Amino acid sequence: MSRDTGAGSRAVTVPTHAAAAHLLLAVHATRVVLGRSREPGVEAWLGDLREALTAVLPIADVDAVLARCHALERELERAA
Repeated sequence: MSRDTGAGSRAVTVPTHAAAAHLLLAVHATRVVLGRSREPGVEAWLGDLREALTAVLPIADVDAVLARCHALERELERAA
């Protein structure tokens, strides 16, 4: 992990659309389960990561990931 701060944008390289979709789902699910981070800069970095992953995916894949995340959120609300 780099310790450089303010080093500028970096590209995310993923091997397949399936890998990108899975990572995007994991990032969204983490927010649903753990909530927002209170650490400085974390939410901005996660936003950049979500944006980068979304950019490499076809819109249908992004829609599918978001639908799964919304379903997970509803399930967790019902379980609470």
